[in-house]
Amino acid sequence: MITYRFYSLIGLLAVFNLISCHKDLTPEGILHKSIDQCQNVQNGTYEMAYYIKYISGKDTMHSTYKHIFKKLKDDSIFSSAFHYQKFSNNDYENDVLYTGNELVKYTIKDSMGEIISKKLWYDNLKSISHNFKFIARLTI
Repeated sequence: MITYRFYSLIGLLAVFNLISCHKDLTPEGILHKSIDQCQNVQNGTYEMAYYIKYISGKDTMHSTYKHIFKKLKDDSIFSSAFHYQKFSNNDYENDVLYTGNELVKYTIKDSMGEIISKKLWYDNLKSISHNFKFIARLTI
């Protein structure tokens, strides 16, 4: 006589087998696949927002980046030509543009800008390249 426990055990083993066969269906796997798909996009636009709460301050800082990008082949500083606008707490802060040859930083608030040539200032650009926000690969 086959009992309810036997059927429950068979069902439970089937579920575990299904889960082990589909490791990529875990939340972490789904997240990694979606980030990989985003990294394969050659050009486009996206908006990224993040929040930072400093221990010493009362308020949480909210920054938004509006990006336009196109992947570049063999660029040793950035992987894409890009333009983004940064907003802090919904107020315009600045624009950054990278053409593959120059990095241009400017603000329309006071008409100030800076043009940094890749050819003349390669080492400086390479050393500050981590300061620019993009969708980054996960480390989980």
